[in-house]
Amino acid sequence: MTVSSTVLVDIYDGDDATREWAITFPVTGLTTADIEIYVSEGGVSTLITTGYDVDLTTKIVTYPTVVSGLDVLTSSPLQKAVVRRTLDLKQEQIDVATEGAIPLTSVETGFDRITQMCQQIQEEVDRSVKVDFTQTTTDEMIASIAASVTAAELAETNAETAETNAAASALEATALAQFNVKAYDAVGDGVTDDSVAIKAAIAAASGGDEVVFPSGTYIISESIVISKGITLRGIGSAVIQGKAGFSGIYFDFDGSLSATGLVGWQSGTADSRRPFGLYDIAFQDEEGAGAVDTSTAIRIRNSYYGVFRPGKIQWFGKGIELGGTDSKSSFYNTIYLKSIFNCKYGIFVDVSSDAGSYVNANKVIGGQIQYTSTYWAGDTPYCIYIKGASGASSGSWSFIGTGLEMPGNSNYQFMYFEHLASSLFQMGHMEGGATDNTKITFGDTNVIDNIFILPYTALREIEISGTSYIENRWISRSLNVENSHPGITNDWNKTVSLNNYVKRILRYVDLSTNETIFGIDATANATNLSIMLGGRKISFGAVAPTAGGWGQGSVIFNTGAAGSGSPGWVCTESGTFGSATDATGDTDGSTAVITGMADTSDFEVYDWVDVSAGFPTTGPYRVVYKTATSITLDTNSDSAETNITVDNSDPTFKAMANLAA
Repeated sequence: MTVSSTVLVDIYDGDDATREWAITFPVTGLTTADIEIYVSEGGVSTLITTGYDVDLTTKIVTYPTVVSGLDVLTSSPLQKAVVRRTLDLKQEQIDVATEGAIPLTSVETGFDRITQMCQQIQEEVDRSVKVDFTQTTTDEMIASIAASVTAAELAETNAETAETNAAASALEATALAQFNVKAYDAVGDGVTDDSVAIKAAIAAASGGDEVVFPSGTYIISESIVISKGITLRGIGSAVIQGKAGFSGIYFDFDGSLSATGLVGWQSGTADSRRPFGLYDIAFQDEEGAGAVDTSTAIRIRNSYYGVFRPGKIQWFGKGIELGGTDSKSSFYNTIYLKSIFNCKYGIFVDVSSDAGSYVNANKVIGGQIQYTSTYWAGDTPYCIYIKGASGASSGSWSFIGTGLEMPGNSNYQFMYFEHLASSLFQMGHMEGGATDNTKITFGDTNVIDNIFILPYTALREIEISGTSYIENRWISRSLNVENSHPGITNDWNKTVSLNNYVKRILRYVDLSTNETIFGIDATANATNLSIMLGGRKISFGAVAPTAGGWGQGSVIFNTGAAGSGSPGWVCTESGTFGSATDATGDTDGSTAVITGMADTSDFEVYDWVDVSAGFPTTGPYRVVYKTATSITLDTNSDSAETNITVDNSDPTFKAMANLAA
């Protein structure tokens, strides 16, 4: 082969699609080890050692290969593929002294390789800095290079460098000194009152700035209100210690609702429109001994879109409080929790007396809220306490992965809710005592349409009171009711304590026996409670039912069963007790809808009804949907009819065989 080409490098621009790059230089006599692949970006080339393939037959380099999972080279920022022939600069092909007569093809191959080595060296020399022939020492070479740059160019470069250095110095001074609390005479020794210094640093900061707390313990003896978009950030181990007079770091903005929608932090001055938050600062009440209900670590009030990631919060009356005042609200705040320890209320919300204020769509992520038995023993502490009222409610909360842990004392509570709707509680671990009732309590009004996803837990009791507790969903792999057996008075049978009614039943598993337990304490106001399984009811009573709807196969166990008496009753024909009737409905012969009814107000979804015509039989059929003038049954009609009669029919019950004497 005659080496007629001087090309030994192919360079291609990335285009967000191409993976195959052609080799244009000769490859005869080469191996794949003689080909190197580089990716160049911004004038810097990186040797690629994996994720590529070289085919010398087709003269194609594939990079990156599909199986590597790597992204293709991009056009912005521009990445370049560099394919280069790189030979070891040593003799490998011919050894004249030992081989004697050598075939001409071997000689030709050897000459070709020497030529390629020379080309490789020349290519590297071409990319080198060159000086005049007469410059033979290092100093002379450097002087020659410098001489090629004009004095004007050097002056311009020096000016740009000085300007850049000045800007960097100013930026460093701003970040490290101007809003560093120690630059405003904070000490952080755990003894000196740093309130004035910290307030001065916060006052000096503008919207978008950070106030930095280096490692240390900062005593604060008064509340600090922040109403502009700044961030407080701890570096290392930074702790704020509340002394007498400290009732919290307040983030307080113009969190109002307007006719045009949510205004929140976007209203007010330019400073207050900046994002705000707090990061990596721990809070503790002085000496951990004097915690009172009025002490609070962080207060988020009338605020939107704040982000908070505090360190450990301990010994306060309230760990983190969210609220609104004067018909203003707090929305869309995110709290990345680490730990709230021995605070009477972990997360606290009470807008029940703030008409027009709403605390909605806030998130708490991770962390844990924990108590020990020596704190708040004479009070009723709550991990999570959210209380609203009509016209001042909370909703659309999300708790994701937050753990709750407390001792076995009966006064400690997991959660308390009033006027809470459409929220998600996907909790982390929930650990409580094994001898008393650690509870989730619904207060006296409107806890609606919430989802509780609970882990393995020692939850003891759900207390429910009031009249509006519907569509709350409970999901759990298992709720461990420890030491819970029928022989223990007021324990297992108080799993759910009801004063009125409940639409969802919790499933409990006693892991000591693998028993599945449905625990219901039917109080005087909670009569005719039933468990629905497979569309059929299992209930309890002293007589056969005379009200409600009952499907065939439903069972009522006799609560007064005695020797030789009946153990209960079985529904043998589905029906609903009542007198609902309508004679104006029409069927279309194909769907399950009865249209044109004069009045459906007496019919309820899940009622059993009979029909006079239009269906395969006269029933009974179940109502699965209704409007003011139509009902939908659980079976399609089979003929088009007009003015059919729809009415209730009573279910039929038969007593089960008597018990053995």
